Amino acid sequence: MVIKMKNETFKYKGFEGSMEFSTEDQCLIGEVLCISGKVVYEAQTFPDLKREFEDAVDAYLEHCAKHSINPEKSFSGSFTVRSTPELHKALVMKGYRKGLNFNQAINAAIQSYVDDEVVHQHNHHHSVSVFMPSAEFNTSDKVKRTISSDWEYSNDKPC
Repeated sequence: MVIKMKNETFKYKGFEGSMEFSTEDQCLIGEVLCISGKVVYEAQTFPDLKREFEDAVDAYLEHCAKHSINPEKSFSGSFTVRSTPELHKALVMKGYRKGLNFNQAINAAIQSYVDDEVVHQHNHHHSVSVFMPSAEFNTSDKVKRTISSDWEYSNDKPC
């Protein structure tokens, strides 16, 4: 089993490499990402793993230069995405409301994700103070009622 160490990568000469732990081999391992081919490295300590990554990138660049290989993996920009019917429909409708075709909506969503924009859901909680003159309370007393988004309410003690 391989355990990803963290959601970061090594960076060197424009390349990035993973940081993982192999429970089977009891060592640190990694792979140079987004390249034409597969280049892996391993070590026993984190500083050694970083050094092995850099050595692997240097060796890979030498190999590519020697054999006239483009070192960076080319991406076509075309891929298949599996989703739920509900999410698919929601994306089409949101795109329609914003004047975007489906591909434009997909690209906008991907760009938002890549740019690390926070996508979040709002939950609203509203507090309402009600001043209630009554036989039980003086007119200066108030009862606070809190209404949440699911429309349940509670009566707090008079202030």
